Amino acid sequence: MLRYVDNPNGSLDDIAGVCNEEGNVVGLMPHPERACDELLGSADGAALIPRC
Repeated sequence: MLRYVDNPNGSLDDIAGVCNEEGNVVGLMPHPERACDELLGSADGAALIPRC
């Protein structure tokens, strides 16, 4: 389980993402694709998306 440090959306228990036991299915609330290029204002998500 991934948790927010600062909960920007009020999610229950600060949950930001979950994955199954095998680790091959992930649900992620933040949208890293919106932060994968400095042109968009941030490149913080590039580490999560190799093609960025």
